[in-house]
Amino acid sequence: MVVQDWVSVVVNSLQDLWAGAVGVLGSIIGALIVFLIGLIVASGIGKLIEKVVSFVKGYGLKPLAHNLRFR
Repeated sequence: MVVQDWVSVVVNSLQDLWAGAVGVLGSIIGALIVFLIGLIVASGIGKLIEKVVSFVKGYGLKPLAHNLRFR
């Protein structure tokens, strides 16, 4: 009877440990997915800003403002 109680305690402890590990692993995977999506979006925005800045440098700001009817 005592051995059965010890086995029950050990099995329950290991099951709780496994459940906690799976929960943490799920959170880590979710965080990595969000991080990777953020990197992709930031890369795209960076390329867009780089193109806008190179366009403004090449074309000039005054002609661009004149064409857009800014004074």
